[in-house]
Amino acid sequence: MCIKYTYIKKKFTIVLGLESRVVTISTLSAFGFSGNHKFPSKPWYLNSSASNHMTDTIASLSNVRNNDGNLKINTADGSSLPISALGDLSPSLTDVFVSPDLSTNLIYIGQLVDNNCDVHFSHSGCVVQDQVSGKMIAKGLKVGLLFPLYISSSTIIPSFPLLFFARNVIGSGHKMWHKCLGHPNSDVLRTLFKSGLLGNKACSSLNLSFDCTSCKLDKSKVLPFPHHASRAPQCFDIIHSDVWGIAPVVSYTHYKYFVTFIDDFSRFTWVYFFRAKAEVFSVFKRFLALLETQFSASIKILRSDSGGEYMSNEFQDLLQSKGIISQRSCPSTPQQNGVVERKNCHLLDMVRTLYLNHLFLLVFGVKQFLLQFI
Repeated sequence: MCIKYTYIKKKFTIVLGLESRVVTISTLSAFGFSGNHKFPSKPWYLNSSASNHMTDTIASLSNVRNNDGNLKINTADGSSLPISALGDLSPSLTDVFVSPDLSTNLIYIGQLVDNNCDVHFSHSGCVVQDQVSGKMIAKGLKVGLLFPLYISSSTIIPSFPLLFFARNVIGSGHKMWHKCLGHPNSDVLRTLFKSGLLGNKACSSLNLSFDCTSCKLDKSKVLPFPHHASRAPQCFDIIHSDVWGIAPVVSYTHYKYFVTFIDDFSRFTWVYFFRAKAEVFSVFKRFLALLETQFSASIKILRSDSGGEYMSNEFQDLLQSKGIISQRSCPSTPQQNGVVERKNCHLLDMVRTLYLNHLFLLVFGVKQFLLQFI
């Protein structure tokens, strides 16, 4: 791996109120990397002459708060860099200055030591440990003359609480948390931010509503279908029909299906049983003959789904020869044929209830049932 780098020193002045102190920090303001090595994130460089941890973004920080004072960073050429906010990178890397004009993330070794941390340097890299417990906090390889730390799952040791680790790696942006927490709605996010579990309570007052393409694609539901209360003006003007089957248990006479015909005006229902869907055509002809003979009536409109039994050439030719209009629901939309679909559910519920009641009488109530007739 070939790495080229440029090291530039600048003198910065930290100005707070009327008092100012001049410190020299080694800022790496220009880096040119070449080679095939890919880093997981923007590095943090350990520095011994800076006066505070510094970064240019709050993306990796938690517990972010605004800079209420007149804190600024003055460069050696006389220009100043505003400090917009402060935040925490980890339990040991706290009070990090945020200045959008910075080009490099800096970790001040003196601030680490003040936070009870030990920093060890060697030819292979650097290690940051807790002074009290001796637990490793972060580690990084030596690159040239520099000691960068890449804040990721490989540098933050898992001994830290998982939630705090996630806060530092993922960041406090509400859109990122929305993705990582399983796409909850804005009310859930606002509650989590308000409780401080996600590190930045200030976000609880923000407008957390935003467009999420994944939510729209995965959570969208079909709108309710309109309810039509109107009915046909007289009997047999509109007939609803649907085929149910195949039955999980074949009947004693080997019936596997039934077809339902419902009059839209009276809701009177006819049910025919058959063994194969090919028999629907012959069953419908029997039903037409019944209406013509017994009621001297004819069907004007037949409403059904788009099943193959209703779409066959012979079935459609029969409808056209009788002057019957065929109205079919859209594929995979049983709501449009709701009258007969609900009737089928009612019939199946009724049959199951009668069957279970019959079994109850046979098993538990035979004696009590017979005693009524003794």
